[in-house]
Amino acid sequence: MSGYIIPDEWLIHDLVGENGEEARDATINFLGDVIRKCDKLVIVRNSPFSSKILSMLAKNEETIIRRIWVYFRRQFIENSRKCVILKGGEPIGTDLLKKIPPSDQYLFEARQALGEGVIVTTDSDISDLPGVRLRADFLAEYPSPRRNP
Repeated sequence: MSGYIIPDEWLIHDLVGENGEEARDATINFLGDVIRKCDKLVIVRNSPFSSKILSMLAKNEETIIRRIWVYFRRQFIENSRKCVILKGGEPIGTDLLKKIPPSDQYLFEARQALGEGVIVTTDSDISDLPGVRLRADFLAEYPSPRRNP
């Protein structure tokens, strides 16, 4: 059984290099690890994440970003074994809803629709909620066998 990984927009910012080369490399390694494992990325259509895929990654003319886009598109977006694309999520309880900024609600709705999954974020405001991990902590514990013998 595969695990669902529900990233927020940090992944796109890392891939386009906004968070530096080290973050880009770590995220590319992470994506390679997802391919090797039985896990899947989760993308929600018409969400802040999918909007940034289009505006920052798919439409970028920089050569390295174009290569990353082709890789991401082929390995994840077009690969149902590695990516789940949801048209939308399922409503979440009002108690939880009160604790989540509107811009992050799609993450929790996606997890609700799937019935499981880990939300990976850089937003410390939601990091203490159940099923949420900070990017740095999650990537540190999601190592590739080649990097952690």
